[in-house]
Amino acid sequence: MKQVFAILACMLFSIAHAATFKLSTAADEPLYQTPLIKEVYQFSRRDALQDMVITNASGEAIPYALMPNDMLYPQTQMTAENKPLVIFPMQQKQLVEANVVNIQIEKNANSTSLNVASGNAGTQSGQVYLFDLGKQHHALQRLKVDWQGAGDNLVVVEVLSSDNLNEWTHVGNAALLKTAATGAQIIQNHIDLDSAIQTRYFQIRPQLTTDVDFKLTQVSTEYQNVQNVKLPLVWQSLTFLTRTQNKDGKIAVDFESAGHYPATYVRVHLPQQNTITHANIYVRNKPSEAWLQVSSAALYRLNRQGKEYLNEDIGLRSSVNRYWRLEFDQAHGGLGMENPALSLGWLPQTLVWNARGPAPYILHVGEEPKIVNVVAANTLIPEVKREKVLSLPQANLSLASTQSFEATTSWISTSDYKRWWLWGGLFLGVLVLALMAYSLLKTE
Repeated sequence: MKQVFAILACMLFSIAHAATFKLSTAADEPLYQTPLIKEVYQFSRRDALQDMVITNASGEAIPYALMPNDMLYPQTQMTAENKPLVIFPMQQKQLVEANVVNIQIEKNANSTSLNVASGNAGTQSGQVYLFDLGKQHHALQRLKVDWQGAGDNLVVVEVLSSDNLNEWTHVGNAALLKTAATGAQIIQNHIDLDSAIQTRYFQIRPQLTTDVDFKLTQVSTEYQNVQNVKLPLVWQSLTFLTRTQNKDGKIAVDFESAGHYPATYVRVHLPQQNTITHANIYVRNKPSEAWLQVSSAALYRLNRQGKEYLNEDIGLRSSVNRYWRLEFDQAHGGLGMENPALSLGWLPQTLVWNARGPAPYILHVGEEPKIVNVVAANTLIPEVKREKVLSLPQANLSLASTQSFEATTSWISTSDYKRWWLWGGLFLGVLVLALMAYSLLKTE
């Protein structure tokens, strides 16, 4: 009898559906930032962490904001690259239109020569500085220059560009100035073009009066390079479920996610080396639902001279799903006898929260709270900016406890557990009545 009750108790109480995390606060500050850890998503039972609550020692729910990842973690970063250029100065004696000039640049291993021929359209003295950017270069939109002469005069320059040295296009004007007074200095030594250019040649034309002595001495390009930033992603492997193959030769490999992970990347590990194939990726939340395709990708795992080459992780729109499927077509690369592995990756969010009331502060997730005190970020930080958030003191999370034993999946809701408890209690009551009846009959 005691053994029966023990088994039933284990069945009813052995599944965890909530977890608490301790927030460590080293200083007495009103606001903290807290990067979420993977376990928070593991125990959450709602999409977008809608069951997350922070309380103080008095049990009061305190306000918090979930910061958008694209604000704290930019996907790209801009880097500036400066490259000095060779200046080809020319004296312009008979020139009215820019396209009248015929210029030839000859290069060899030891020197660069410049030949200029102009028409007889008119007479105008002036200077032209010619530059060769090369056949291939990044898009150019800014130049940095230095010069001699001109004193405190403002010098206006025009910039023209060309691919063939015969036809020139206006791409910008700028005003250059170097002046000083009472220990202060003003320097305007940049030329910003109207739009980014990728032509090979350009020229700078000072618009000078006869009494101004001006000579360009240094010109460098400032390229703005856009680079992808490696994000601090969190990865979680999925549980393999089944593998099936239909009569058309399509292989379906199914997986299950144990938590509400907001996947933005998928990583497929192919089991066999030197595999080149293609896969479609599907998701759904219930076995009764139809599969929804979210992506497709070429996959490979190659070995060359002892070095392994793998395809890049597959990007997705943020997707929270329980069941995942990889579909391979034997007519388009297929799959061997071994099964692949599948992992989900995402960028954890950052909390900004108000340390109101007495410590300790506890983060709860996985329950069904009556009030979720989540607010907009600008409610806690006026004119919220990335620099303001990152300057806040950091409070780290550590798992404090889980209700009963650890859950194998967080997709079973609390209402499901209540239903189990009711059925379990009903079964237990019937069993107790049956045992009592059996005991009375045995006594008689």
